Amino acid sequence: MISPVGRAREILRLTALGISQRGIAGSVGCSKTTVQEVQRKAAALRIGWPLPDEMGDEALRARLYPPQDRSDATKAEIDHEWVQREMGRRGVTMTLLWNEYAERAVLAGRTPYMYSSFCHRHQRWVDANPEVAMHIEWRPGEWCQVDWCGDTMRVCDPDTGELLKAYVFVADLPFSAYIYAEAFYRMDERAWVEGHVHAFADFGGSTPLVAPDNLKAGVTRNTIDRLIVNEQYRRMLEHYGCAAVPTRVRRPRDKGGVEGAVLIVERQAIAALRDRTFMSLPELNQALWERVDEINSRPFQKREGSRDSVLSGQERACLQPLPPTPYELVDRDTATVSFDYHVRFDGRYYSVPFTHVRRDVEVAATRSVVTISCDGERLCQHARSYAPRGTYVLTLI
Repeated sequence: MISPVGRAREILRLTALGISQRGIAGSVGCSKTTVQEVQRKAAALRIGWPLPDEMGDEALRARLYPPQDRSDATKAEIDHEWVQREMGRRGVTMTLLWNEYAERAVLAGRTPYMYSSFCHRHQRWVDANPEVAMHIEWRPGEWCQVDWCGDTMRVCDPDTGELLKAYVFVADLPFSAYIYAEAFYRMDERAWVEGHVHAFADFGGSTPLVAPDNLKAGVTRNTIDRLIVNEQYRRMLEHYGCAAVPTRVRRPRDKGGVEGAVLIVERQAIAALRDRTFMSLPELNQALWERVDEINSRPFQKREGSRDSVLSGQERACLQPLPPTPYELVDRDTATVSFDYHVRFDGRYYSVPFTHVRRDVEVAATRSVVTISCDGERLCQHARSYAPRGTYVLTLI
């Protein structure tokens, strides 16, 4: 692990190269606050890059990190970025965060600050690091932002009378602010992908960049050095010529367009339908689409036109054309061809050329077709069977 002095040297070097604070933080592996603090101290002490030959690590440490006052030397440091981030979550209080901070400090053998000092020091940090929001000029047809609503809807099962939850997917084009919304019974991979497919169809095209949240249905991992997109999601985006650019963890402003769209859908569509009883998901979605259509056709208050008119008049022409066929979700599995030259998939048995007995094969299935391949070569295709489990499928297509 790089030492604080080594990290400070690298920050000074990258600063001299004109790298942004965010870029330096990502390269060095520290917070932007650390970069700001090193730059501030170096500027105050008139320390620039390259460093003088006589300034070794000990001399640099003595200048940048002088011994602390003994009264604070044993105190546990406060992670102000963590405090500020957690305070943005619903129900979190400073008392709760101070208790968690104090518990960690005691476990680490350090002395925590008292509650009043904890609050005072954090407020000083906030005053010295005000949040700045930059206005972004979105280009037409460049971005699509997607998310799930926090509020849910209800569907009454006509057979049992049970109230089933419905989760609302929202997609937004930030240039025109055009909104698409659709309800699903689950927030799983299938619903996530289908929501995108239906949104692109409604927009009349796709965008090269899509900004999702870091939910597991779309993004497996999103760190400074590595981004892993869910395979099904990646294939769908590739089909439409898109690339996923996930937001930073707990940085909702990175997709402020859809965050605003979610609030609009919750307040003007979901809340407006709260007293209606729906007997099926298609019935609910029809009512939801009617409300969203009203929102999209409503004139803007601070700009000309409406969401509909800006999409049709300016943005739709800038969208990427849709592929000839919409994306179909593909279920994938591996199987070994048994001695009766069949493979088992989804409880049914599909025939394979007998020459591949005991070979491992890959099975890819859409709602209508099952394709069986071996070493990248397609062996056969079957119409997907929905017959009772245990059925043998012999007919090829």
